[in-house]
Amino acid sequence: MEITARQLVNPGVLVYDEKRREAIGSLHASLVAFEETRNPFELAWSRTWLAGVYLEQGGREPLLRAAREANTALEAFRALEDDLGYCTAGMTAARAHKALGNHDEGLLVLYDVERVCDENPCFGLLPEVRTLRKEFECALVSGTAGESSQLNLFSELYTLASSGPQFEANAAAVLRSLCGKVQGSAAFLALVLPGRS
Repeated sequence: MEITARQLVNPGVLVYDEKRREAIGSLHASLVAFEETRNPFELAWSRTWLAGVYLEQGGREPLLRAAREANTALEAFRALEDDLGYCTAGMTAARAHKALGNHDEGLLVLYDVERVCDENPCFGLLPEVRTLRKEFECALVSGTAGESSQLNLFSELYTLASSGPQFEANAAAVLRSLCGKVQGSAAFLALVLPGRS
C-alpha cells in the first residue's frame, strides 16, 4: 500500500503544538522517501505541507523555512505543470512572506497564482487569493503612507454584498483573512435578510 504525502498531514486540521514535532518528523521522512524513489509530485506536496506546519508554528526561523520549502515546491509544481499544486504552494509561500513582512515578494508570487486560479475556477482559491493580494497591497500602501496596516473592512463587506453567486466563497475568504489578522481561531458574519427583523 502506497502512502502519499497528503495522507501524512491533513492541511485542514490544525497541527497542535504537541503534535507539531511529530508532523515535522513525518514530513521530513516523506521528503527522504520521495527523493529516494524519485517521486517529484509527492515530494512537492510534502514540501508544501511541511511549509504549512512551519507557517503555523510562527517565529522567524520557522517562517524562513516555510518560505524556502513553499518556494521549492512552487518551482517543482511549475516544472510538473500541476496547477493545483502550484496554487497551493504559492498561497503558502505568500502567507510566509506576509508573516515575514516581505510584501513585495509575496505580491509577486500572488500575481502569478491569481492568474492560474483565474484560469482554473474549479480550484475555488480565487477569492482567497484576491483577499490576500488586497492585504499585501494595503500593507504596501500603509507602509508608504506611514499608517498602520489594516484593510477597510466596510469596503470589503460591501464588495461581498455585490458578489452574487460567489458570496459564500468570498465571505469565507474575508473571514479567514480577519481571523489571521487578529490571530483568532473562528469568526462569523451575521446578516439580516431583507424583510426580516
